[in-house]
Amino acid sequence: MSEEHLRERIRVATAIVGNVLRYANDLRYEGDPQMQAIMLHATITELMGACIVLAADRDHTIGIPILARSMYEAMVNLDNLLQDPSYIEHMELANLHQTLALLDAGRTNPMLAGLLDGREEDHAAYRARYQELRDAIGRPLSVEQRFARVRRTDEYRSYYAYLCLDTHGNIAALADRHLDEREDGPRVSIFLRTDPVAVASRLDLALRILVTSAVMIHSAFRVRQQEAEGLARQAAVEPLFPPQPPQDPAGLPSASAK
Repeated sequence: MSEEHLRERIRVATAIVGNVLRYANDLRYEGDPQMQAIMLHATITELMGACIVLAADRDHTIGIPILARSMYEAMVNLDNLLQDPSYIEHMELANLHQTLALLDAGRTNPMLAGLLDGREEDHAAYRARYQELRDAIGRPLSVEQRFARVRRTDEYRSYYAYLCLDTHGNIAALADRHLDEREDGPRVSIFLRTDPVAVASRLDLALRILVTSAVMIHSAFRVRQQEAEGLARQAAVEPLFPPQPPQDPAGLPSASAK
């Protein structure tokens, strides 16, 4: 019965991804914040597709929580951006922070030898822009701060923390993946098939992230909003927070945007 349930959840998730893709075709952007919002939603959709592939394969379900964590972070960035288009500056600052860390390390780290070759001018421009943003908005936000900005601290300390167990290779995650309990004692196995109920549960969490992303972006853009809100019913899952009323923040397009 549990295998049948997993197959049904895979079928439902596949249908939802198809609907999400169809609805996304009607999204249009005006300016960088809107473009970034659509790309975040696109990333979440593609990662959901990868989760479905892994769930159907059954020998490689180990990757689902890791992909779902990336989906969660993208969804939180999307939530922030839809509520405040100026959040794109925080995204740019985070990107520059990571880029500069690599480029700076290229001066001394032999593993990054040559990374700065021909990029000194770009490096200086990145540094200037980074300092400009630091002066304007402060230090790069931590993941926890990004969650807190959109009232998702409880999620950060629950669902997201759970997904981090797999990402960081914690002892509990290692045991779940590889310990095969037998009558003569536990054995370490590779490609041990995870309990289908657990796989379905993880797939459903990823599906909730996708549905939430769709509800948020179609509500903010005021395009195919009713269809997006119907995804939760079709998927038999609840969005990760109650859908907010339609907003028209500065810089976000209305339904008439082309």
